[in-house]
Amino acid sequence: MADQVAHSISIVYRDGGDPAAVPAPKTISRLAADAADIGYAYITVKDTNGLAMAGEEVELKFSNDYENVQGLADVTDGGSTAWPTDFGEYLTYTATTGSGDYQGMVVIEFLAARAGTTSITATYSEVGTPLSTSRSLRTVKGTQVVNVKMFLKDGVTLAENVAYDANEVIELRLSPVDNGDNVITHGLDIVDIEVLAKQETGVPAVVTDVYRGTSTGTAETLFTIEAGRMYETIFHVDSEGRSDIDLDDDIVRRVTIP
Repeated sequence: MADQVAHSISIVYRDGGDPAAVPAPKTISRLAADAADIGYAYITVKDTNGLAMAGEEVELKFSNDYENVQGLADVTDGGSTAWPTDFGEYLTYTATTGSGDYQGMVVIEFLAARAGTTSITATYSEVGTPLSTSRSLRTVKGTQVVNVKMFLKDGVTLAENVAYDANEVIELRLSPVDNGDNVITHGLDIVDIEVLAKQETGVPAVVTDVYRGTSTGTAETLFTIEAGRMYETIFHVDSEGRSDIDLDDDIVRRVTIP
């Protein structure tokens, strides 16, 4: 029986959320940004005898403003949302260890988002000297296309809050993305991506902007991303200058994935 004197805290990433499952969930060091790939972080507080302690509060912090993870939920609390209410670097929420199969554990499930590296810092403060540990996990690009998004020419910055002068030609990219909005390639043509210009002025309303397949071409509304490509280049021009325009919202029919 645990002597209630906390001695250590640990984090392990696994591919399943049930510690009693047969076979047991495997440890993982990376997680792909596909909706079917769910990661689980097991946080355990142990006493001086190496036994897990139940009913303890543990503070958890995800790095990078949570940009590498999404869909957090507390498995040990019936799947309640464990997402922070405010964002800043290394924000903290508190979860409580469960009982039964989860005795002495906090188990958090999550999906991968931005490809890179995330880490959890877990802290147990109910002792004279707080116990703390950190563990990293790689988040990698997924393989399943779930959407098409519009980016600026750099292929990284989403075409949101865009400012431009009258008649300025803006080069843009339409790119297939995975469940974490990472740009990926696809094995088949992604066809008929419909983009409709809709900046209007005057009464009656007159649409002042267009999308083109080339910088000097005529207006188009349907575009195709060919198989094996990460983007299709398009161009936008408006007869009026504007600011804070979300061009990505002009995609009215994203894609039907073959």
